[in-house]
Amino acid sequence: MLLIDLARLTGGMLRFGPMPPLDGQWSAVGRIALDSRLVELGDLFWRLPGLPGQTACSPQHALFRGASGVVGPPES
Repeated sequence: MLLIDLARLTGGMLRFGPMPPLDGQWSAVGRIALDSRLVELGDLFWRLPGLPGQTACSPQHALFRGASGVVGPPES
């Protein structure tokens, strides 16, 4: 599955970190992290509001920790 496919399937929005994957939205999905505190370099952070441990700052925290991108609902 590609990053763009995952974003489309979930109705979410894909945002890339400062060092995005070389293939951009056409990169294959690797490891997915649901907790921004556990993100490792290159992971995809999946934002699911209401999940314990996720806050409004979780996407920024995940990108700071080296996530290649964030999938989640559009921000309000």
